[in-house]
Amino acid sequence: MKYVVIAFASFIILSSHAQNRKIGYRHDDFLNGQWQGIDSIIYDYNAAANLTWLYALKGDNQLQWNPSQRVTYTYDANQNLTEKIREKGVGATWALDNKYAYSYDGSGNNTQIDYSVWNGSTWANAGKIMYTGYNANGKYATITAQSWTGGTWMNTTRYDYTYVNGQYLTESEDQYIWDVATIAWKKFQRHYYNYIQDSLVSDIYLEPDTFGNWEKISRILRTFDLAIMKVSESKYQLYDSVGNPYNINRTTYAYSATNKVIQTNFEEALGSLWVPTSRVTYIYDTNDSLKERFSQDNNNGWINNERSTFSFVNGLLDEEKQYVGTGTSWNESKKINFNYNGSDSLIYRLEQTYNNGNYTPFKQEFFYYNLYPLSTSSLESGNIKVYPNPTISNLYVDLEVMKANNATLTILDMYGRKRVVMQTPLQAGNNHCSLRTEQLEPGLYLLQITTPDEKRLGSFLKN
Repeated sequence: MKYVVIAFASFIILSSHAQNRKIGYRHDDFLNGQWQGIDSIIYDYNAAANLTWLYALKGDNQLQWNPSQRVTYTYDANQNLTEKIREKGVGATWALDNKYAYSYDGSGNNTQIDYSVWNGSTWANAGKIMYTGYNANGKYATITAQSWTGGTWMNTTRYDYTYVNGQYLTESEDQYIWDVATIAWKKFQRHYYNYIQDSLVSDIYLEPDTFGNWEKISRILRTFDLAIMKVSESKYQLYDSVGNPYNINRTTYAYSATNKVIQTNFEEALGSLWVPTSRVTYIYDTNDSLKERFSQDNNNGWINNERSTFSFVNGLLDEEKQYVGTGTSWNESKKINFNYNGSDSLIYRLEQTYNNGNYTPFKQEFFYYNLYPLSTSSLESGNIKVYPNPTISNLYVDLEVMKANNATLTILDMYGRKRVVMQTPLQAGNNHCSLRTEQLEPGLYLLQITTPDEKRLGSFLKN
């Protein structure tokens, strides 16, 4: 039997060539001997796979889900985001909170973001960010931020950028702040970058001196193993009063024959010497999957700090065990297990604490996706409409199918419990069903429609 999870109660049929998209998430904590919902988020998308709706809920100790925030996204014909409106939960209702509006030029480059807040009756200006000077690679030359102050727009921060050969790698980033006293931009900080084969080699940080000239403060230097183009050393240095760099700390990296990092070593400078402070070791299995990672601190000898071991099933992470170090020994502290669906997407994550040989549940997370059918079947040949959403007392389901069949409609809560079950015959053509929901507590529910050929799963809200 195929399990087909379709985004929300609209039950949109999607092409099998489209990508997986998350339609829901839930986080529970194990409190007072039972699972209690903490966070829940549901997502909806348009036909171009862009997020159009996000609904976040907070759980309480009565096992009820309460509104937290709701975000609506709007796009133009080119699928550029044009508006994002956030609402916050106030008891069982929603209240407008803030809004972002996005503008674009003819090449699709974002030129401005306007931020406004709801004052109870209308949207009030709060801030805006402007992007100017785009090059042919879609890289902007300047970002300017302004705030709405005293009924007028006031400059706050500006960033100026240059790019290597005028293309896409950032060469310099200068930040300025608006000086209200002089009514002018004031230098704040600068970063200057160098590369080798598009990989960052150095990051030099500068600040203005008392005369307004850029003065070097610090830098990060990276050394590469050019045979594999991986960093072998990253060194942090400060500059003295006459502009000479001196060492502060560094990180060195060692790699396996298959270019996997096997150890990182952290050291502090002591004159011309490097003193080890900590290290992280990585161990891999024969498939080059990470099976163990542990860190140690140097305190007149290496002392264990943290450790994790990993086990895989069919190439997917199945279990992680975590340990804390005590001297040269390890004590298990936590276990995390992972479950996946047929598309290898994570659908369940369980954390348990370890104490005296026993595991105690601590946290669980559920992930919901829209999965695509492998072939056409009776339900896929028609349309499904579920309304109203949110609902109060009754949920209506309109189904259009190509052939007669039997269906089971099941409402499940977010703990997987069946709350309403109805069996009904389907006739070829249009069908109308009604499910009573007035007895359900407010919150998020799943609606499962099952036929001998497949299952469909969507979600709806009960107010």
